[in-house]
This record gives sequence, structure tokens and C-alpha cells, in this order.
Amino acid sequence: MQYTLIIEDRNGIITDELTFEQGSFSIGRNEGNDILLPSRSVSRHHARVFTEAGHVYIEDLNSSNGVVVDGRRIMGITELGPGSQIRVGDFLLLFKTRKGPQDSILTAGRAAQPEAATLPRLIRVGDEREGDTYPLQEIEIAIGRTDDNFLVFKDSSVSRHHAQLFQDRGRMVAVDLGSSNGTRINGQLIHQPAILNAGDIVSFGNLRFIFAQAGQSIDINDYRKQLTRSNRGLVIAVTILALLLVFITSSIAAFLILEKDEGPPPITPDTALQRADSLCDEGDILTRSEQWDEAIARYSQALGYQPEHPRATQALARARSEKDALHIIEAADQNISNGDAMERQGNRLEASLLLSRAREQLGQVQPDSVYHTRATDRITLQIDPSLVRIQRQLGADFAQSGRYAESVAAYESALQTLQLLPEDRRPDLGSEIRAPLWNALVAAADAAAASEDWVTAVRYYERAQEIGELPRQVVRRLQNARRHLP
Repeated sequence: MQYTLIIEDRNGIITDELTFEQGSFSIGRNEGNDILLPSRSVSRHHARVFTEAGHVYIEDLNSSNGVVVDGRRIMGITELGPGSQIRVGDFLLLFKTRKGPQDSILTAGRAAQPEAATLPRLIRVGDEREGDTYPLQEIEIAIGRTDDNFLVFKDSSVSRHHAQLFQDRGRMVAVDLGSSNGTRINGQLIHQPAILNAGDIVSFGNLRFIFAQAGQSIDINDYRKQLTRSNRGLVIAVTILALLLVFITSSIAAFLILEKDEGPPPITPDTALQRADSLCDEGDILTRSEQWDEAIARYSQALGYQPEHPRATQALARARSEKDALHIIEAADQNISNGDAMERQGNRLEASLLLSRAREQLGQVQPDSVYHTRATDRITLQIDPSLVRIQRQLGADFAQSGRYAESVAAYESALQTLQLLPEDRRPDLGSEIRAPLWNALVAAADAAAASEDWVTAVRYYERAQEIGELPRQVVRRLQNARRHLP
């Protein structure tokens, strides 16, 4: 079986292609990775793809922004299927398989994009880029002219931060962010969040797209005819409107000559600032219920009305930070669950590694986060007690099999973890751990001395001496080891 990874950047341009039959390939932004993705949204060592027993897997290497496979953020290792789509930061990796040379690896052009049919998507129509397809697999998709957006369109009619799409209970919702030329659905300018229906034509400035639901088949020719008729009608409408404006302007001028000046028209209260404040109020309500994606959408829209709005700026940064903290909690919970499963299967070493990774993840939750208490409770009530137990068992396992150096490391780790627990939750296990640790240290020192590794032998003997008194024969072995030191 032959496998291919096709790498696309955020604009849908294919930047690289990797074909392989077996092996392991690292993914990250640092030089030295097999698949180099130069973007700040990609971690230095983000993920790896590897083969095993005829299957292909991807593993998230504890990256900051995660790995999304077929629209779902993965935890740990996940198997890839034919046609899987992998989101790594700003990049999309398309996974394909083939059994022989008769199978096509890559379809010609971007208009076909059969793999995108499994996801909702935008299909560009009505200009020279007609047929370009943009899968919509993220929960929140920022659209605009600058590079900090998820979908970037370098068109003068598109604002820097033009619009946003987000998924809400299985529906795709469009929000205009106060753009200069507006966002339209089927020609109608939107001012509030609007639900997209299958086949709708969505316009960002002068750029038009067909919105297709997952699995929906689209014939661009039908829409091309529809747009042509719309354009012809628009020309007629504009002509009529121009004539009406001339008539109305003349009438108003005549009226103003005859009538007295009534003063300026009343000021409407629906100002941009008030709209931004109202959206912030909605965002605050969503924040209190921890609906971060929806809150982020409201604060972003508020900044569309008032780009320098201090309340929206601060609230948006906090909502994004809390969303990241929630992702950390979810990833750590998955590692805790996997660690518990490994322990039940008797794989204590893998269980210890998974729990240690979860502990490191939870330590990233900031003290001012609403999830900080939850993170610390996970550490003190679940992870650390389990680690002490597992590391003690590992120490005993290693000692029984004669692997004394590894036994020492396991018992030392158990002692260190025990000291991290709060005093009121710290079991009195110090003596129960130090006694087998002392035995492991002496045994490891004897083994090092037997192989004439005198530096290691002295180090282990002296560490044992710190824990408990050495018998005379062990003291003599320590003195002998010291005489052999260089």
C-alpha cells in the first residue's frame, strides 16, 4: 500500500507532497522536521505520522493548537483513513492511499475536491478563481484581507477583518464584522448573525461563494446562469434607481426653496459604539456559561464596529485564553483516562508517562483562569496520588528483574511526587518508599562497582548513606570505590 500526504497552506495552495509506504515522519515549524510547516500557529514539534502493521496513525505531540482530524480535535494517537483531512495550525494535510499505479493520487485542479464533500464548504463563483473550494471544518473561521484571518482573500473589496463563520448546533452562522462593503446572503446585506442554508450565495465585498452542506452536490453552471441573470437585472435596476435619484434630488431642492429650514434630522441611537456595547453584553452572558466560541464571535463582531473598543479587546483576549485552557483540561483528561487504562492492563511505565504528561499540561493553566481550580484539583486528587502508587510499583518491578538503576529512578520519582502533595493530603509513605529505595541504591552501587564504574558506584553509595546508615561491609565497599576514583 502506498500513502500520500498533500500539504495545503491557508489559501488552499499545495506547498508539498509526501509519498511513503512505511516509516515515521515528524511535523513542526522547526528545521529538522520531516514535514516543515513554517507558521506561528504550528508548534516546534507539533505531531508525527507513522505506520504500524499496515495502518497509518497520527500523534499529537502535546502541541499548543492541537491536531484536528476530519473535524475533530484528537487526543494522543488516532488512525487515519482514506481521504482523512488533518488540520495542523494554518495547514491542511490531505491523506490518500492507493494500491497500484492505476489509482489517481491527486485530482487535477481545485474545482473537483471530492474529499471536501465530507465537510461543509465555500465554492468560489463568478470570477477567474471560480471553482476554488474551501472546506469549513473549524468551529470558528475568520475571513478577511490580512494574514491573521483563517481564510485570507487579497481583494480590495474585502476588509481586513471582514466576517466570521461559526458552527452552532450543527448550523453554519455568518457574522459581518462591520466591514466596509458588507456581507450578503443571496444579495441581502446582513447586520445580525445569519444562518446559512444549503446552496446560499454568500458575498464578502465583491467576492461570491456558494455555501454547500456536507455531502451536497453542487453544479456551478446552474449558479453561473443565476448570477448572469442577477447581473443583468442589477444593471437595469441601477439605471432606474439613478433616474429616480435625479427626480428625487430635484424635488427636494424645490421643496427646500419653498419651505423653511426645519433643522437637522434627529440622531439615531443605533450608533456603532452602542452596537459594540450590546454585542459585548451578549458576549458576557455567553462567557458566564463558558460558551467560548459564541462569546469570541460576539466580541469579534463588536471590534468590527469599534476596532479600538477596550472592553471588547480585553474580553476577546480572555475568552480566547479560557478556550485554550479548556482545551488543555480536555487533553489532560484524555491522558488521565488513557493512563488509568494502561495501569489496568499492567503497563505501568506507559501509565506513568501519560499521567506525567497530563500533569505538565494542567500546569499550563494560568492562576487567573476559571479552570485553574479544576486543574489543581485534577493534579492533587487524581494525578499525584496515582503517580506515587504507580512509581512505587515500578520501583518494585524493576528491582525484582535486577534493573536497579531504573528501580532507583522510580522510587526517587515517587518521593518527589509525594512531596508535591499538600500536607493535609500527603499519605505517610515516606518510610515505606525510602526503605526499598535504600536497598535499590546499594544494589545499583554494587552492580556499578562490579563493572568498575566507580563514579556511579560512589554516587549510589553516598545517596544510600543520606537515606540510612550503611553497614560496615557496605562502608568498606564505598571506601574501595572512592580509592578507584580518578
